[in-house]
Amino acid sequence: MPSCCSARPPWRPGRPPSGAFNQQQEEDAMLRKFLLGALGACAMLGLAGRAQASQLIINTGLSDPADKTAFQAMVDDFEKANPGIDVKVNVYGHEEEKIAIRNWLVSDPPDLVYWYPGVRMQSFVKPHLFGPVTDVWQQLNLAGNIAPGVTEQMTYDGQRWGMPYAYYTWGVYYRKDIFAKYDLSAPKDWKEFLHDCAVLKSHHITPIALGDQELWPAAGWFDYLDLRINGFAAHEALMHGKIAYDSPSVIKVLQTWADLVKKGYFTENATSYKWQDAQRFLFNGQAGMFLIGSFMLPDIPKAEADKIGFFDFPVINPQAGPAEDAPIDMFAMPGHAPDPANAKLFLKFMAEPAEQAKFAAAIGELPVVKGAPVASDPLLQQQAQMLSTVAHFSQFYDRDNKPEMASFGMQQFQKLLYYPKSVQAVAKRLTAEETKVYGAPSN
Repeated sequence: MPSCCSARPPWRPGRPPSGAFNQQQEEDAMLRKFLLGALGACAMLGLAGRAQASQLIINTGLSDPADKTAFQAMVDDFEKANPGIDVKVNVYGHEEEKIAIRNWLVSDPPDLVYWYPGVRMQSFVKPHLFGPVTDVWQQLNLAGNIAPGVTEQMTYDGQRWGMPYAYYTWGVYYRKDIFAKYDLSAPKDWKEFLHDCAVLKSHHITPIALGDQELWPAAGWFDYLDLRINGFAAHEALMHGKIAYDSPSVIKVLQTWADLVKKGYFTENATSYKWQDAQRFLFNGQAGMFLIGSFMLPDIPKAEADKIGFFDFPVINPQAGPAEDAPIDMFAMPGHAPDPANAKLFLKFMAEPAEQAKFAAAIGELPVVKGAPVASDPLLQQQAQMLSTVAHFSQFYDRDNKPEMASFGMQQFQKLLYYPKSVQAVAKRLTAEETKVYGAPSN
């Protein structure tokens, strides 16, 4: 209770003296005046408290211009639909947010934060720094209205821990005109893929564009080779430090990758190029294929758009089952969010098909909820169809691992590109770091 409401009235305790009727009236009037003033002050404080509670604070790492603009548009729509709520958005750089988020969650939590599903999400769920939003999912029947792979990544210990609003997939983009020229087709299995690589190489076309200056692009190759050779469950176990990198199953992944490098199928000196450089090799016809995420789509020159096709990473081991690298964007509610009711109201708004469609189209990704229209880009349409029935989504190597393991791992993948004969040495170094980060693997 505010201190004004508990103040003592300005009179002496005890019974008024006999014959003091006028004095009593005066004191009664003073009391009424005081109480009215006190009630008015309390009402003002209550209104101020409600106004403060109606400010929703959101911290995001959506600092790229397209993401920032698209999210602000969603916030503007929310404020129009909920005029009593003022949304304050704090925008941080990607890396800045990754460093600062734990401090926010512990000492000064906002109402919502941008973050990543899977392992990165679980690292805040376990110490109760994220709060469950299972009730929101149930009210909206989300589990029945989004791809099963998304639900899997948002679930831990039987609860849902955030709201996914967009996702995208990795896959292989290729030059349809070059494939047609040499009578090639989009490969469905590894044998066909190797055949396509050999034919392209024989015609002095780099089979696979790759720019790994930033370290992460090559990790997509490790992810997909492991998913296609060993399957999703084994890949997830590896990401949790439960399988050693020098085990035979992972050695097979590294060796398969090294064999491609030895044959000269990747861009020469790939580590000196950024991923944007590598995409230009595809656009200008110097390379036939490029494994990358759909964030490349806005960069495709209009003159070349009809020449670019897309195919899912080929099957290597049919027993591995379908799984994709499909990173998901989400917002989570801190475990001690100041205004959980309005935080959940915003999450519900974020799940509306129209809002998801607008946001996803603006950033070149796919909306999560069914019923949200996908942008007209034919490649996005193809990817949406592909992902709609996939049961398992990996979140990409650097999201699925602890940061220190991800950083070390990607450095070792780059060494493999330099020295493809170093498979055993790379595997041993990876296992040593894995043991340091996660403890000794169980197998």
